Amino acid sequence: MSLHGVLDSTQLEILSKAVHRYCSRHGLESEEDRQLVAMRAMSLFGQGTTDLDRLSARLEKLGETGHG
Repeated sequence: MSLHGVLDSTQLEILSKAVHRYCSRHGLESEEDRQLVAMRAMSLFGQGTTDLDRLSARLEKLGETGHG
């Protein structure tokens, strides 16, 4: 993430794919559920998890524990 929290197109694509992947695996279709996953993904991304596979794995782990 850049200095001001703005994502470039590559970073946005990684986040988008991670959210889509998670929601598809878990059958999440509501806007509210998808937004929650997106917020979790953005938080992880901001903490340095910027690889798609690692981001997806960390989202899975958060989903298992129910913590965000």
